[in-house]
Amino acid sequence: MLDGRSVPAHARFDGKGPPLLALHGFSGSGQDFAALAEASGRGFIAPHLAGHGTSPLLGPCSMAGEAARLSPILTLWSAPPVLLGYSLGGRTALSWACADPASFAALILVGASPGLDEAEEREARLASDQLLAERIASAGVPAFADFWEGTPIISSQANIPEPYGSALRARRRRCSAAGLVSSLEGMGTGRMPSLWSELTALPLPTLLLTGARDAKFCGIAEAMQARLPHAVHSIVEDAGHCCHLEQPERTAALIEDFLALL
Repeated sequence: MLDGRSVPAHARFDGKGPPLLALHGFSGSGQDFAALAEASGRGFIAPHLAGHGTSPLLGPCSMAGEAARLSPILTLWSAPPVLLGYSLGGRTALSWACADPASFAALILVGASPGLDEAEEREARLASDQLLAERIASAGVPAFADFWEGTPIISSQANIPEPYGSALRARRRRCSAAGLVSSLEGMGTGRMPSLWSELTALPLPTLLLTGARDAKFCGIAEAMQARLPHAVHSIVEDAGHCCHLEQPERTAALIEDFLALL
C-alpha cells in the first residue's frame, strides 16, 4: 500500500537525484533496468507492466487501462517525474504522456514508436501479433523465449553485459503465458491507436534513444523528432534495439546530458 492506495508491483533502484519512472519492454520486467541504474547511479522506479513480472492480470490489457493502473505510483513524487519507456514500455509511456502531459516533467523513449499510421499496416501487424500470441499459448513460454531471442530485432540482447543478460533471459522464461498473450492482444503494436498526429501537440521535452545498429527505429525516431516540438534524437553506438542494456554506460551518459538541460 502507498498513501492508502494499491500500487503495482515494481522494482526500485535507489540512487542520486529524483528517480525515473521506467517502463520495460515486452516479456521483460522492472528488474531489467538494473544495468542502467547501476551505470547512471540514478534512482529508478520500474513497475512490472500488466501481464509481466508479479503484476496481477486483472482483465484485458490496454494502453489507457495501463496508465490508469500505474497512476498511483505518481503519488511517490511531489513534482512530476521523468517518464522513460523501452519498446512496449516506450509506446505505453508515449500513450500516457499524450493523454496526460501535465503529470510528467519530460519523456525518454528508447526504441519506441507512436504506432502504425496506416490501417493496412495495423491489420497486418495485428495478425502477426495474434500468431505470436497463439505460439506462446500453444508452445509455452520457454519455447517462445528461444524463438523470440532469435528474432533479428531482439537477438542483439545477447550483447547485454553479464550478469544482467542471463538474469533477463531467466526472468523472461518465468513469464506467464496468459500474461504475455493478454499483453499482445491488448497492447501490441497492431492494437495500439496511432499517435503520429498527436506528436506535434506534445509539450514535453523528449529524448529519443536508438541503437546505431537498429536502422528501423533510428528511422522512426528521426520521423518522430521532425514532428515533436521539443525532441532530441541521440544514437547509442555499438548497440541494437535494446541500447540501454547493451550499452548502459553510454546510454546513461546521454540521459544525464538530457536531464541536465531540464
